[in-house]
Parts: sequence; structure tokens; C-alpha cells
Amino acid sequence: MTNTKKTKSESLCSDCRKIELSTWVGENAEGLPSVVKDALSHYNLLLDGLAGDQRRLRSTLLQLRRALGILASSEKRKSSGDPIGSTAKPGDQKPKNPKEQLRLSLIRYQELEAWHKALVKKNGKKIKKLKGALMKIEDIEFTEEELSENAKESAEHMNRLTLGEGPQDELESPKQAFMQGGLIRVDEEIVTASVNPELLVDEKIVTRMMDERTRYSFNLTLSKVTVEVEKIVVRDAGSSTRIISASTREIGPPKMDVTWDFLANMTIMVAQYAMPFNRLGTLLTVPDKHFTSAKISRMFGYVAQQFRPIYLHNFRSLSNARLLSGDDTTTRVVEFSRFLKELQLDPETERPWYDFATRETAEATFKQEAKPSLGVLTAKELGFEFDRKDGNGQKKSLQTTVLWGRSEAEDPRSAIVFYRSHIGGFGNLLSICLSNRQAEFKDLIVQSDLATVNLVSDAELAARFEIELAGCTSHARRPFALYENDDPDACAHMLHLFRGLYIYERGLDLVGRNDANVRAVRGVDSRRMWEEIKDFAGSMTEVWSKATKLGGAAHYILRHYKKLTAYLDNPIISISNDFSERILRMEKLIQANALFRNSLEGRFALDINRSILQTGIAAHAPLQDYVTYVLRASPAEVQAHPENFTALAYARKNSQPA
Repeated sequence: MTNTKKTKSESLCSDCRKIELSTWVGENAEGLPSVVKDALSHYNLLLDGLAGDQRRLRSTLLQLRRALGILASSEKRKSSGDPIGSTAKPGDQKPKNPKEQLRLSLIRYQELEAWHKALVKKNGKKIKKLKGALMKIEDIEFTEEELSENAKESAEHMNRLTLGEGPQDELESPKQAFMQGGLIRVDEEIVTASVNPELLVDEKIVTRMMDERTRYSFNLTLSKVTVEVEKIVVRDAGSSTRIISASTREIGPPKMDVTWDFLANMTIMVAQYAMPFNRLGTLLTVPDKHFTSAKISRMFGYVAQQFRPIYLHNFRSLSNARLLSGDDTTTRVVEFSRFLKELQLDPETERPWYDFATRETAEATFKQEAKPSLGVLTAKELGFEFDRKDGNGQKKSLQTTVLWGRSEAEDPRSAIVFYRSHIGGFGNLLSICLSNRQAEFKDLIVQSDLATVNLVSDAELAARFEIELAGCTSHARRPFALYENDDPDACAHMLHLFRGLYIYERGLDLVGRNDANVRAVRGVDSRRMWEEIKDFAGSMTEVWSKATKLGGAAHYILRHYKKLTAYLDNPIISISNDFSERILRMEKLIQANALFRNSLEGRFALDINRSILQTGIAAHAPLQDYVTYVLRASPAEVQAHPENFTALAYARKNSQPA
């Protein structure tokens, strides 16, 4: 009892002293240096934390560490993350159907938009009133007038969001990059489950009913197909005999002991899901049949050769698109890395790509060789090795570039995704593409991360067309997320401003984009948010040098403000280049997994097959059926008329009525 009384007494004494200290600080605040006031404020918070529970103590210590610039590496961001973040809350109602899901999503969106608007204003007040890291956002209260103004602005935003006559196909946002359930083959069967007769013994049946239930099955099976090939010996008028054999082309490719379905499934598993050749070979190997990684690699190359005419046709179709987007990522190929090492020892070492370094070289090689490689056949039209922009020799880095756009602006299914690995970049591939562009399509929008290497590298081409450059909002936002610890308050406010831009885009996707609501929301809400971003970036340049990460990020916004906000005035431009980055992300996984990382030829095969599959996903074509359809077709027919064998042509020809 004595200890308890002593503890209570000490606690009361401590509270009295804290009150006394707070009163004294309040009375003498004007005459105290700011450093002393901050120190006393930290001292009071520390006392509160020590007197409270562990959760409160951890929160206080975290704020103190951040104020001192101390943060554990485990707490630092590893990536820029989702601009909006999770919006789900515990206890959220689960939708029963798509209509209910849309209704609940709109309700959640209204709450999210209102929450964001209020927090932007609170953050703004915090930044203006106090630069320290310890002020709590919860301490900022809105007046009745401010709350009323917030509600009015949210209502006006919802009115702008619902303008127009419903969704327009040409303004539909690009979807996720990977296969979904609608793109795989689904076999249906009906099975009857009957009641065990033994359970009905001595029972009088009143009536019988059937209750329908659904079960899904997924099997990994290797089917062994035994083909009895008829052979007939015939004798002609000259008494010479010969043997006529039945063709097995309907079953599979010549001189390969697999079916067309095998090739189609293998290509999808490897090119779309990054299944390594050796792992796939081990999975498929049975006692009487062994599939090696080398054998599967040859099959993969065979499929790429069949699709090559369609791949190049798609590239030419891209040239007349209204909007072209893209990005690059470095690629590691063993053959290329080995050459660079050998070059250090012997400067005279011949390049493995000598026969197809340029379009002219590839054309000359093509005329000389009976069976030219994929490197020659693709470089003949696309080139491979490009010069540096400063004129100091050739580029040295091997990169995979993605270029995508719509061949028909009004149809989102006409999106073409094109991968190309080369010693070059997005600007080089874009220039090659524009060399095929027809003169009447003078206006072009190019969306990228605004690096100089992503601009059209050919000055003559750039002069022929009116090219508008559009920036990527995610690229502008990213540094504030990655280096948030350098200035937690400022970065948190900047990231929240960017969050609003993405919230508005999500709202447009929910209700369906059309010219009216996109222009209204972007012209008022998004533009207002961008003006706040611009003003705040300007204030950050007064604190952070251009040589720092945050200072450079703030200067980037100010320098490229017109390009970053180009999407506000044009509904067909996306807020960011995220789709390009998303469909390049698999490249990192693929290059570590599969055998074609060893050679340039294998890398070209991957480019072709990935491009075909990704374009097939955009066209809503069932991939297994589509790939099998093209493989069964005559190679000569595909070469002569590739436009008849594109994923879009197949989807339109075989589409089922809704």
C-alpha cells in the first residue's frame, strides 16, 4: 500500500510540475528563443510518453527520432508504392453482384475524396503554421464554415464526375498486364451426384429435387497421342514405285514429336508466366519421354519464327497511332556480357551482332543467307545497334524497350504492345516506328518519362510531325516517396497532393470516362491540385538545393510543369506512364529464369512471343486458341497476309454475341 501511495503522489507531483512548466512557458513565450521552446515541447512530450503505455511511448520516440533525422533502415521505403494505398476498411460490406460492387465502390470513393480534401487543407495549415515534425494533424480543427465549404466542393466534384452520356471506348484506361480468367480455355462438363441408395432403405420418398453446384478443377497432364500414319506404296506408268504418307500437320509441326496445343501452352507458360525451360522440362518429363531445356528452347524459337510476320506487321500498324507510350529497362544476356569482357582483353574482338548491327547490314546478310536468323530478320526492319546522341560512337547498353499504342483510336482492343531488345532506347525505336508513319497523321502525342534519350532521335522525322510530349505523374511523385525521410512533413504533404490526382482518375474509371466528365474533373479538380503541387514545389526549392534528391524533384516539377499537366487538356492522355512500367516488370523475372537469357537469338524470340501474347490479351483473344490457330496456319499464308492473323482480327472473327 505504501508503494502505491508513493507512486500516486509522485504522479500527482509530476502533473503539477508539468502544469507549472506549461503555464510558465505560456506566460514567457514571447521572450524565449525558439530553440528553448522546441526543447521544452519535446521534454513535455517525452514525459507524456514515459508516463503512458508502450504504444504511446513508441509513437513519441518515433516522432523524436524523425525530428532528429534518425530512422531505422527497416522503416525506410524500398519503393514508391501505390499513390492511393489501401482504401478497404474493417467491416466493409461485401458486394453480392457487380451492380452492388459498383454502388459500394462509389460510396467509398465519395468518402475517400472528402477525406482527402479535408486532409489536404489540414496539411496545408500544418505546413504554414509549424515547420517542426511534432505537431499532430488531429489537433487541427475546421470551423463550421470550412466544413460547409468542404461539403459543397465535394458535391460539385461528384456532379462533374457524372457528366456526359456514359463511358466512351476510346477513353478507356489500359488494363492490367497479365492473363485473366477470360483468356484461358475453359472446358465444361455436367456431373450428377446421386444419393446413396442405402440411405433410402425403409424411407418413403416424398419428392426428388436437384440442387446445382459448381466445382472447378485444374489438372497438369501430359497426353500421349499415338498417331497411326497411313503409308501407301504406288507405282507410276514407268513402273517406278514410291511411298505416299499421310500428313500429320493437323496434329503438330513437322519433325517435332509434340502437338500444336503443346507449343501453345509451352509458349504461354514461358513467355507470360516466366516458367524456366529446365523447370518446365522437368515437369513434363515422363519415364518414356525426356524434355530437355535445349529442346524446349528450340520449340520456343520455332513459335517465334511463325509469329515474326505478325510481330513486324504490328510494329508498322503502331506507326499511325494518335498516342504512343513506352519505357526501357536494362537487359542481361550472357552472350552480350561475355563479349564486353572479351573486348577489354582484345579490342579487335568481333561483335556477335556484326551481321545485323544496322538495318543496312541486316539487309545485306539477308540476301546472302538461305536461313537467316531472327536477329537478321528483325534488325532488317528495326535495326539493332544505335549511335549515341552526342555523336561519340555507338551506345553500349543492351536494353529492352516497350512501345505501345492503339492502331484504331476508338477501339481499346486494338492496343498493340511491342517489345524490342537492342543496343538503343525508346527514342531510337520510336524514330524507326515514325519512319513508317503516313504524312496525313501529322499530330502525335508521345508519353514517357521525359528523359532526353526518349525523344525522337531523328531531327528530320521530328520536323515532319507535330509531336506533343506528355509527362508521367508517377515519375514526378516517386522521389518524394523514396526520400521521404529527408523531410517527412513536406514529403507527406506532397505525396498527399499527388494522391488526390490519382483519386480523381479512379473516380473517372468507376463511373466510366467520357469527354465531358474527363474534361470537367481534370479541368477543375485536378488542375486545382496541380497548382497546389506547383506552389509547394516552389517553396521546397527555397529549402532544398537542386543538387539534393528532393530539390531536384521539386525543380523537375517546375521545369516540366506543362508536359506533366498536358493530360489535363486532352482526355486520351493518361495521368502516368505506369502501364509501360507494369508490362516491363515481368522482364526482370523472366531474364533470371529462362534459357534465352544466354543468347541474343533467344532474347529476340522472347520479344516476339511476349509481344504477341500481350497484344492478344489487349484484344481479348483466348490465348491458347489464338496461338494454336496461327501455328496451324500455312507459314506462307501468314507471311503474305499477316493482317489476317493478328489477335484483333482473330478476336473479331471469333467473338461470341453478348
